[in-house]
Amino acid sequence: MTSPTAAADARSRIETRLRLLEIEAQLQRTALAASLSQLEQRQPLAWLGTAASIAGAASKVLSTPSMRWLLMGLAVRLIRGRRHKARD
Repeated sequence: MTSPTAAADARSRIETRLRLLEIEAQLQRTALAASLSQLEQRQPLAWLGTAASIAGAASKVLSTPSMRWLLMGLAVRLIRGRRHKARD
């Protein structure tokens, strides 16, 4: 049998603990929202970095004359192929 003061003291500790847990949960939600926001901002930057590296590699490949001739020949062949198919 507990005294009324002990029960009130226990209830007070429980309420205090509950308030602290609610504050901690709010802080965690705020930190998570900030982290997700940073990730959303970094994602487009990652795509831009990848696109830039692909463009850089493509420009290096196309800078060689043999690749330019190869692509030109392929384009001409595709164009001629379409013309010949249209005549038939």
